[in-house]
Amino acid sequence: KAMSNIQGRGGVLLAGAWLGYGFHEAGFTSSLRAVVEHIHGIQLLRYSWC
Repeated sequence: KAMSNIQGRGGVLLAGAWLGYGFHEAGFTSSLRAVVEHIHGIQLLRYSWC
């Protein structure tokens, strides 16, 4: 919950395994969440793999 209070402040998005259980899957999940929730990254992700 504390992360949601600071995420995106000053245009800075934070992501990493430390936001979950410490495994690389948690790092991926936190980065995906930052993209989707803060810069509407669904469109960006869809085109980045073409």
